Amino acid sequence: MTTPSPLRRPRSLFSLERMRSDKRVTWLTIVGIVLVPLVIGGLLVWALWNPTDRLGEVKAAVVNLDQPVTVNGQVVPLGRQMAAGLLSAKNENFTWVLTDQKDANAGIADGSYVAVVTIPKNFSKAATSTAGTSAAATQATIDVRTSQKSKLVDPAISQAVTTTATGVLNKQLTTTYLENVYVGFNTLHDQLAKAAAGAGSLSSGLTQLASGTHQLADGATQLSTGADSLASGLGQLSGGASGLASGLGTLSDGMTQYANGVSQGAAAAQQLPAGAAQLATGTAGVRDGIGATVTALTELEKNCKALHPGVGTTPDPICAGIQATIAGLTKPDTGLQPVASQVAAGAQTLSSSVAPLPGQLAQSASAAQQLASGASQSASGAQQLASGVQQSADGASQYAAGVQQFAAGVPALASGADQSAAGAASLASGLDQAVAKLPSYDAGQRTNLASVASQPVGQKQSGTTAFGASSVPLFASVALWLGAFASFLVLQAISRRALLTSRAAGLIASDGLVPAAVIGVVQGLLVAAIMQPAMQLGVGAWFGFAGVAAAVAVCFAAVNHGLVALFGGLGRFLSMLVVVVTLASGIVSTAPGFFDSVTAWLPTSPAITALQGVVDGSTGVWRGLGGLLIWTAIGFGLALAAVARRRIVTAAQLLPAE
Repeated sequence: MTTPSPLRRPRSLFSLERMRSDKRVTWLTIVGIVLVPLVIGGLLVWALWNPTDRLGEVKAAVVNLDQPVTVNGQVVPLGRQMAAGLLSAKNENFTWVLTDQKDANAGIADGSYVAVVTIPKNFSKAATSTAGTSAAATQATIDVRTSQKSKLVDPAISQAVTTTATGVLNKQLTTTYLENVYVGFNTLHDQLAKAAAGAGSLSSGLTQLASGTHQLADGATQLSTGADSLASGLGQLSGGASGLASGLGTLSDGMTQYANGVSQGAAAAQQLPAGAAQLATGTAGVRDGIGATVTALTELEKNCKALHPGVGTTPDPICAGIQATIAGLTKPDTGLQPVASQVAAGAQTLSSSVAPLPGQLAQSASAAQQLASGASQSASGAQQLASGVQQSADGASQYAAGVQQFAAGVPALASGADQSAAGAASLASGLDQAVAKLPSYDAGQRTNLASVASQPVGQKQSGTTAFGASSVPLFASVALWLGAFASFLVLQAISRRALLTSRAAGLIASDGLVPAAVIGVVQGLLVAAIMQPAMQLGVGAWFGFAGVAAAVAVCFAAVNHGLVALFGGLGRFLSMLVVVVTLASGIVSTAPGFFDSVTAWLPTSPAITALQGVVDGSTGVWRGLGGLLIWTAIGFGLALAAVARRRIVTAAQLLPAE
């Protein structure tokens, strides 16, 4: 059997060689290589696309051991509400099964339930403990267990679901509590309004009190002056009362003497009627005697004129004398006869008048005696009055001193009343302001405020969800990288037959790259097609994504070609590291910073940037394409280096095998 010469030219420069065999690569192999990224990308999307939409396929158990409590006469079954909240969320939750403790333990042990939520016996009591004393307040807890046979992220999902359910119940409790708080605001508003009205009335009353206190101060001053005047007047009255007592004593003595004198006069007056009668009789006799004399003289005259007629016109002196005597006795005003008549009449009147005089004088003497006795008693009373008035004067002096002290204290009281009135006015004003600022809510407002206050920060869903459209560039890059990696698991990176020819190194390197690059273009188009339902791009944007995906596949083919051509198995190992680091950095942000630092220098980084730029419509697509171009050149450079190294044949390689 002859061995083909190593310098023999191959039949076809474009026939594909397997990695470890001289068998030709069939079209079935090529189809398999093309399907690698399609299958990988499809499986990634199928397995990880929006996992929250498929939570209903997972079963979990609820064990409700809670005993309801009664708060303000109303039964509160919070454990039942918690279980109902988990069971009712059909589309956004696990398929929850309400069961007992025994079944839950069995299910968690064999993996039938990924999680078991146990609501303890004192759940309602603890959750409503804030309605009691502060010392009795206790936080309600639930027990969440996950199965040892659950998947990697099942515990996290279980925790997220139960946390959400707990948050909903907390919101309900907080909403109820806040509604009661807002009702308390209304009550406080009404009570403060009443207090403000009362404070206003108090301020008005204190203002009137202050005004009255000022008037009281003025009156107290006047009262103090009047008290001084009263004390002085009572002093003078005491002195006057003493003088009155002395005068009444003197009056009593004088009246006693007067009574004695009147008694003596009464005794003497008893003789007056007899003397007056004698006087009347005597005067009557005198009158009669004068009358008789006048009569006699008249007769005598007549006789005298007869006896002694006058000579010529000269009267007779004797007759004239008689006539003059008669005339003197009978003259109306000064004549003795009229006077005697008057005296007789007066004597008669005197006799009549003095008849009751003794009795009257006796009565006067008795009255004077009584007056003297009364004056004596009055003097004694006046003396007592003087003593009492003196005591009153002393008391008035003390009263005046007290009134002065009171008058001195009233201004301070008035000042305090002013301050109290001002304070009450300030209180009323402050309460009015408090009432104005203190809100009052109706039922709708309380419900809205309680809802907002119980969850002050909401979340508006925007962009994509976890493992949604934002994950497409990562999935596509990983799929295309694995597609390129699979290509060089089957294809020979550098044709051994081509190395024995005189072709240029660049052409030999191209011979190994072009088939993988063509396959990569097909892979890129297929990946863009399989990702479209997730991205829902427009026609133009999808063609852009498909073009960038094809460019990414060509770049990845060049890099994998260069790694395998130059480093062989080490190159494949490095290629696998690229996938691991890219996935570790792209799936979760909690990965160590090392992964992000290394990923920035990997060829998958500009690929993700370019693809994300197409999805977002940003300029990152051009920056990513620039990075892909650089990595393509690097990969082709590694292939050129591999061709150059493998064309060097050592002497040992030329020796025939023994």
